[in-house]
Amino acid sequence: MFKNMEIKNPEENAIKFYANMFIYYSMYDGAADKAKVKCQFEQMLDKIVEEMKQ
Repeated sequence: MFKNMEIKNPEENAIKFYANMFIYYSMYDGAADKAKVKCQFEQMLDKIVEEMKQ
């Protein structure tokens, strides 16, 4: 998918993206404050997307 989107270093960026998703899904499942984890996840996604654009 990342290669088809012509993202530089598609393998590295895919690992970075999916590893973070997995971590935040795990955190969310056990979190007392799910809104806080969701906010952190959204911030992380924004950061990764910005890095991929460069």
